[in-house]
Order: sequence, then C-alpha cells, then structure tokens
Amino acid sequence: MLRSPDVRLVVPKDGASKKARADVSRQRRTAAGGGERSSSEEPTLSAREVFDQILREFDTEPPRLFVDPIEHFAANLESSLPFGDDGPASGGDPYAFRSLIQRVRRVATPRPERPHKEQDLDERLERVRNALRKSRYGEVVANAAELVPDRIEELDPEQRRELLTAAGLAGTALLERGVPDQLKPSLAAVLSVDEALERMTGELPADTAVVFSARAGSHGYDAQVRGKPHGAMAAALIEALRDPAADRDRDGRISIGEAVIRAGALILDRGLPQCPVLVGRREGLALFAARGRPKRAGLPPLRALLIGVSAYKSAAALPGPRNDVAAYRKALRSPTRALFRAAGIATLADREATVPRIEAALARLRTESTPKGLVLVLFSGHATTSNAPGDPSRPSWRPEILCTHEFDGKGLGGLPVRSVLESLEKVPAAGKLVVFDAG
Repeated sequence: MLRSPDVRLVVPKDGASKKARADVSRQRRTAAGGGERSSSEEPTLSAREVFDQILREFDTEPPRLFVDPIEHFAANLESSLPFGDDGPASGGDPYAFRSLIQRVRRVATPRPERPHKEQDLDERLERVRNALRKSRYGEVVANAAELVPDRIEELDPEQRRELLTAAGLAGTALLERGVPDQLKPSLAAVLSVDEALERMTGELPADTAVVFSARAGSHGYDAQVRGKPHGAMAAALIEALRDPAADRDRDGRISIGEAVIRAGALILDRGLPQCPVLVGRREGLALFAARGRPKRAGLPPLRALLIGVSAYKSAAALPGPRNDVAAYRKALRSPTRALFRAAGIATLADREATVPRIEAALARLRTESTPKGLVLVLFSGHATTSNAPGDPSRPSWRPEILCTHEFDGKGLGGLPVRSVLESLEKVPAAGKLVVFDAG
C-alpha cells in the first residue's frame, strides 16, 4: 500500500500537542482489555483530524447529492434501468421511465411558463401512460388516437417513440384478445404508424407515400371477395380509396392517409388481426373524391405499374395477387369520383414478374411520367427479410426483399424494397404511391 499512488499518509507535524497525544493515549486499552491504559507516546491523530486534513488538502467537490439532489436522483434512476433501442418492436420502456426521468430533470431547470399546446400534449401523454400502467389497453388506444396520426408531428422524438411503443403494445394485446367494435377505427389509426417500417424505408421524398399491408413482425391475411381470393389489405384498400366514410376531415377528398386508416378498420371488421401501415406522405395525395363528380379538365395523369405474383418457381403459390392486380386495374379505370385521368396502366403477373422486367418497367416510368402527374406502383406477393425464407411471426421480421417469380431463396429473384424506392426517386411526378402488399 505504501507504494500505491492512490494512498496518502496523514501524520502530525513535529512537536504535536502532547495534550492531544495524552488524550488519545488514555483512550487506548491494552490488548488484554480492561487493564492499565497504554502510556505509549506514539504520534497519533483522531479520525476527525484525519478527515479534516483530507478535505483541506484535496479540496474535494461536495457530493452531487448535496449540489443537485434532483439530478442525483434522475442519474441514479437512469443508470439502474436497462433501456431497449428497438422502440415499439421491443417494448424496451413500456412504463415510460424515460419520460419520468425527463420530467424529474425539468423540475430542476427553471423555465418560463410552457405554451398551452405543450401542456396539452403532456396531459394527453400522461393519460396514455396511466392507462398502460393499469393494463387498460382500450383506454391506451382511445387516448393515443387523439394524437396519432393527426398530431404526431407535434411530438418530439422521445415522446413520439414512447407513444408509438405504448400504442403498439396495447394494439397487439387487443388484436390477440379481440377488438371491440367502437375501438376499431381508433386502433386502425394508431397502428397505421410503425417506426420499425419507417427505419426500414429510410427518409422518403416529400412526394412519396408507401403503404405496407401489415406492421413489422406481422403478416397479411387472405379474404374472399365475390368468391375470389384476395389479399385482405388489397380488398380493403381498394374499397377505402372510394369510400366516403374514409373522409375523416370532411374536405371532400380521400387522402391516402385516410384510406389506409379506413382499410384497417374494414379488415378488423372482417375479424382479421391486421392493420396496414403508411410511411411518408399522408395528406395532399388523393386518388378519389368523397362525393360529387370532379371536372375531368385539368386532372393530373396517372401512370400505374401493377405487379402480382401468384405462381412461383420455388416458393409456395399465393391465390390472391393475380386477383389483386385485376381489382386495382378495374378501380383505376373507373372514372367515378376519380381525381386523375388514367394515362397508362402496366401489369406484370406471375412469369412476367421477374427482376429484369420489373426494373425495366420502373425505368420506363422515368420517361413516361410528367412532373404534374401521379404514379402508383403495386407489388403483391411474397416478401422476406433476406434472400432466404423469413418468418413473419418474428418481431424482427421486415418485408425488406420482394420475392419475384424466379425467387429461389439463394440469391436469385430477390428485389430489395430500397431499390424500388430509389428507382422511384428519379421518376418525375407530383405524387407517388407505392403499395407493398407482401409478407
């Protein structure tokens, strides 16, 4: 210990008080105990003198507990709680400890009176937290729907993540137990936002909206429409795009955001635990009016690429995609309440739906589309997380790679979602809608 750089010895100066030595000496007993007190004149210091000298020499800072007790409490709480980083997919902070720590720190920071809007958001978030702590999942969804998706841009990133995590946990629980009818529109609304899929697509251009048939970690279902199998999302979205009940803001136009929420409610009405997700543009992009007959003069041209793969070389066949393509084509050719004029609808089905042909069709859109027009791209078929079979029931599952007709699970026939989106960035258009009905 004497050689350790971390050890310091404190000894009395020469000529230390004999009285101090005597006082200490009288308090020391012999090793046998209870006998004569030692008369040793060995230099000694009391514990108080030792610590007083240490404090003077090292000039130590006062403990954080005394300087800033609130921050001391917040830091200790933060260090004792493991937080997950996957947001809603992992449910790493379901009881909102992060927000609690932030609130504790805000108490210690003098701030001017907060705006009414900020206070209102905090109150609404607190109602979500309280409901989640009590496992009242219906209340979580009802309160979350007051913010998602219409006011979600008002939240800071941490609030947004917390709210979507709570909504995802509550939504999953309700989908497993059964969703009350009155909650279906609210549940479809809050589950239409999925941070895991937002991370997967990356930042999108302002003119682009991407629809996924189901949330990350979930898969789509089939539905029968007039005796034919379809993807449940395709059947619901085609109906919702023209359903006046979808017009939530009553502006006379059915935006893609409104259509996705309405489609989710329709799927839930059919007893299927599936909610579609929208990433990117929500407002300002509409294909149909909610009422009336729009004047065709001046309507933007629409070009569509509809891809459906029911038959695969190696993967299991899907009955719905070819019917989905036919249903979208029929809807786009209907002039009733359309806010576009069909300028060209291309289809690639089954054997035609190969990677080279899809890439060539996307390249043609770059030359055929116009800056004032609209573009729609649909892919209906299998998808996976990599060029290998994926399990959509895993929480980490994402539809990252579209499976074309020649997909073999070994590297052939896989078309990354990112590459499709990157191709569309080069397409001139006022609005672009991409639908990935794959899982």
